[in-house]
Amino acid sequence: MYDLRTTWTVGLRDLAGVPIYRQDAIDAVNKILRSYCIDAYTVVDCAGYWRGAPEEALQVSVLSVAEYVTNDSELPDDSWAAEAAGCLAKALNQECVLVELAQIQGRLVYP
Repeated sequence: MYDLRTTWTVGLRDLAGVPIYRQDAIDAVNKILRSYCIDAYTVVDCAGYWRGAPEEALQVSVLSVAEYVTNDSELPDDSWAAEAAGCLAKALNQECVLVELAQIQGRLVYP
């Protein structure tokens, strides 16, 4: 089974170079993803470079599992991913947010 993993990388400094608190960024991510009916995602702390300068960043990943995505789902394709990135960029006062889409073979495993 092939599923879609969407990952956003967002820096933890705003356009003026002011640090963004990690929890404030996660709260913004949560609000935006919930607006797309997404309530499960992974957040990973990372380091990135923007315009040659290092900055702390977050990577946020969502797995759209094919067996649970139906024709009337809120996630029928990947067009929402760029829209959500724009919302993140605006909410966190970013110049841009990196969006990665990857078709992966994966599954959720339950006890």
